[in-house]
Amino acid sequence: MESESHYRSLFYNNHAAMLIIDPDDGAIVDANPAACTFYGWPHEVLTRMRISDINTLSGEQIRSEMAAAVGKRRDHFNFRHRRADGSIRVVEVISGPIQVRGRQLLYSIVDDITERKRIEVALERSEAFQRAMIACSPVALYSIDPQGNVLTWNASAERIFGWKADEVVGRPLPIVPDDKQAEFSRLHGCLMAGQNFSNLQLVRLRKDGSPVDCSLSTAPILDDGGAVIGIMGAVEDITERKRAEEALRASEQRFRLLVESAPDAVFVQTEGNFSYLNQAGARLFGAAAPADLIGRPVLERLHPDFRQAVSERMYRLNRKQSTAPRQDEVFLRLDGGPVHVEVTAVPIHFAGSDGALVFARDTTEIIQARLQQNYLEEQLHQAQKLESVGRLAGGVAHDFNNLLSVILGFSEMVLEGVGRDHPHHDPLRAIHEAAQRARDLTRQLLAFSRKQLLEIKVVDINRVVAGFKRLLGRLIGEDIVLKLALASQSLTVKADAAQLEQVLMNLAVNARDAMAEGGTLTIETAAVALDNAYTANKPGLTPGDYAMIGVSDTGCGMHQDILSRIFEPFFTTKDKEKGTGLGLATTYGIVKQHEGGIWAHSEPGRGTTFKVYLPLCSEAVAAVEVQAVPHEDDGAGAATVLVVEDDAAVRRLAVDILRRGGYRVIDSDSVEDAVRRAAGHDGPLHLVLTDVVMPGMKGPEVYARICAHHPEARVLYMSGYTENVIAHRGVLQANVAFIQKPFSVVGLLEKIGQLLRR
Repeated sequence: MESESHYRSLFYNNHAAMLIIDPDDGAIVDANPAACTFYGWPHEVLTRMRISDINTLSGEQIRSEMAAAVGKRRDHFNFRHRRADGSIRVVEVISGPIQVRGRQLLYSIVDDITERKRIEVALERSEAFQRAMIACSPVALYSIDPQGNVLTWNASAERIFGWKADEVVGRPLPIVPDDKQAEFSRLHGCLMAGQNFSNLQLVRLRKDGSPVDCSLSTAPILDDGGAVIGIMGAVEDITERKRAEEALRASEQRFRLLVESAPDAVFVQTEGNFSYLNQAGARLFGAAAPADLIGRPVLERLHPDFRQAVSERMYRLNRKQSTAPRQDEVFLRLDGGPVHVEVTAVPIHFAGSDGALVFARDTTEIIQARLQQNYLEEQLHQAQKLESVGRLAGGVAHDFNNLLSVILGFSEMVLEGVGRDHPHHDPLRAIHEAAQRARDLTRQLLAFSRKQLLEIKVVDINRVVAGFKRLLGRLIGEDIVLKLALASQSLTVKADAAQLEQVLMNLAVNARDAMAEGGTLTIETAAVALDNAYTANKPGLTPGDYAMIGVSDTGCGMHQDILSRIFEPFFTTKDKEKGTGLGLATTYGIVKQHEGGIWAHSEPGRGTTFKVYLPLCSEAVAAVEVQAVPHEDDGAGAATVLVVEDDAAVRRLAVDILRRGGYRVIDSDSVEDAVRRAAGHDGPLHLVLTDVVMPGMKGPEVYARICAHHPEARVLYMSGYTENVIAHRGVLQANVAFIQKPFSVVGLLEKIGQLLRR
């Protein structure tokens, strides 16, 4: 009774919920007040219930668990019990057998562990999340104890460093290179002192010994008292990032080098201002450095003609992000000078602002070259036109000179036998004078077409100009002042002095006509050296040393459209009675035939300047030979002359002139006939008078075959033009005697007489 009393006191006064259960049927035999409070049923109700009424397990499971407690196989159980309010609580039950008044019963001490279980589940879940996060983290996560031994090592650490977790856990951290141990010790000391680090750039080792560029962040692991019990480290492999950064830096450096070294200007425009310029851009605008333009408005450096269009294009680039097509524009340098450029622009976001990347190529030289090309093409076109007219004139002159020879020759002979009182005298004189004018016109055409023959000698330009001064003074009149500005040194050239005088005369006449109210005519000479830059604009002229003859007037001048045509034959601004338009054309031909050049510069109201360039030579001027005047009784008229001419009318004229001059004449109607007659002539043959251009055989060939029979024979060539048969570029070959068609009676007889007496 005393023992039972103690038991009851302990049972009823215990703060823990206690139940007495019959294991046979699961009936609740007794329950202490704490149990009634916990389950929410009064004692009389709870003690009429079975354990299956509060336990959520099935009856079979309940019996099995009670049998384990009765047999003392287990004494700790975790159940889910139902309370009177319907709530389910997780309980920990300590149960075992007990004898009460001879009955085999079970005692159960019930502890409500619902909150503890919730915390445990939450903790397990949190730990599971942490384990998953650590396992899945792309960053290597590890922890070490105060001695530096590895505590944890995640999968990313295995992947990055190559060591498996079981190879490093419990051992010193293996990733620190030998030469970094001192650094690691200092870092470890700081960490153990509670200091944190973030994004330290370090080099660590892989298992294979290769280096890893790392970014390390650390944090101390603290116990409940705040003491450091370990260190957590997070390592990110930044090898690829550093390689990419280095590649990016190298790429940026390369592109910066390319942009800075680019020959074309590159600049960035944002909000209408310069934000960046390369060195070529600074040079394009005439700036000492790009900083001189940074922040300044782009439109300031645009020619006013282009500012409106560029402003609209900048709006489209900056606001609508539309690419601008290639444009030709004109920039202004800082000194105000214009620069022609070809511009391409694309939209760009630069330094936080929308703008445009602009590429500008200096096209000033290209435009100048294009203008120069147009000028040269115009010059070439003009030269081709003049050359075509020249070929036409040369072709016409040959036949025309034959006709004029007949008209002039026979009219001269007829006039000699007709007195002034004869009714046909004046008409014949008119015919003869008209033929002379036609002859002069033809010779001008030949001079223009460079088909005339020149007698080239070494002459001093200064002497030619000075010797012609008196004639020029009479030619230009008293109301025009003539000034000479001759070079101090001799200017020797190879030229036909008579033709040079013709050039001076033609230029002086034009100058006189341009100064109707008087003025000044200036003729100057100088030695000049023409380089490639100058001759590049002068077709037909090569670099070298030249004698320059300048003829300037203070007359009315000319417009450009007239200036471009002044050397065309028959082009003139004068009245028909005052000019034929052949003066400057003849001058052009003479200068070109001397392998020189002539150009004119003129502006309306500011006069005109002609400049003639002739190649200088180093030879001295030859002394003038004084020929003895022949005596009347030289006996030239007794000579025998063989005439070779394919034109019957001209041949008849030549034969008649020679016979009237007292010569014995052998007449031949073809080159073959001439050679045959020469071979059959027994006496001496003093002279062969032959045309230069004939069908079947040229004049020199005919003369060579005749000389095979008569080596004593001399030759006099006659022709309307030569086709370079006896000349080279219009210059007679040495010791060649020549008479130009059309010739006069006196002219032919004098030429033959001089040749025979020489």
